Amino acid sequence: MLVVREHGGGATTTTIVDPTAVGNIGRYLNHSCSPNLAMVPVRVDSSVPRLALFAARAVAEGEELCFDYGDPGRGEGGGGGEGGEGVEEGRTKCVCGSDQCKGFLPFDPDLL
Repeated sequence: MLVVREHGGGATTTTIVDPTAVGNIGRYLNHSCSPNLAMVPVRVDSSVPRLALFAARAVAEGEELCFDYGDPGRGEGGGGGEGGEGVEEGRTKCVCGSDQCKGFLPFDPDLL
């Protein structure tokens, strides 16, 4: 599941994407705290956005494509640093291996 929140004009639009039954190859992209892709909601003849992935930096041949599951602008996914118990207060340990690893995958308890 992926929750996309768009802010503008004093309002927030929330789109929930569940690729369980219908999805594409993008469902296999992994998280990284130092991603090489950025996700951008794009609307084409619909109020429901398509989620486009664009290179956020140069991508080396053979490099795994990945994006930040959280909101990089809000610093989500932080806390914990290296090590940990794997899951802490509903949070899953991040194993991206980045030098900038935040320790845990993004987690928003408001979605529960």
